[in-house]
Amino acid sequence: MMNNKGTSFLQYFVFLIVLAVAAFFFLPDTVPFPMGGAMDKMGLTQIEKDLLTQGEKEFKSSDNASLDDHFTIIKELQIPQTVYDSIPTNPSFQEYLSGDKKQVLFFNIRGVPTAQYFSDAIEQAFASSDIQAVYQKNVIPFSAADVNFTCNPPHTTCPEAWLVQNCSTKICIINPQTRRVIAADVFKGYLVKPLLEKYKNW
Repeated sequence: MMNNKGTSFLQYFVFLIVLAVAAFFFLPDTVPFPMGGAMDKMGLTQIEKDLLTQGEKEFKSSDNASLDDHFTIIKELQIPQTVYDSIPTNPSFQEYLSGDKKQVLFFNIRGVPTAQYFSDAIEQAFASSDIQAVYQKNVIPFSAADVNFTCNPPHTTCPEAWLVQNCSTKICIINPQTRRVIAADVFKGYLVKPLLEKYKNW
């Protein structure tokens, strides 16, 4: 007969097995960008491509779908006047703060498959003529070595440093007319187009 200590261990072991099985079945649906599988030349796995296509269909088929219901964290930021004051001596990235259209800014970090996944989602969103009419697309190949995080004196902030600080891990929508930025953490590729649709008139 098994003693109490042996029974407790067996119960704990069974619990771990059940937990592992549950994680196997349920976690793949909640992971924003699954990894693994053979990588194609663009850096995307077939799983990531399927997620993008399937997820967009699911979003469109949901009557009550909204960005707030899904994997998004959105912040609205005011670009400081000091950023614009620095442009004469710090012109890098100033083009993303001007223009008649809203600027969509995304840093495609080299060697990160999920960055390519979202670059693909942005390309897919810009296949829409409605999106093209409102936005300018800026997908920037990026690595830490590419970017200067300091500004030429006497300025302590400038376009490049400010945009990298606030947008390097997000999708940013920049309104040059109001000098405001939507900085969005979007954890599902199929939400990129709804995000851009939402802020067309912002």
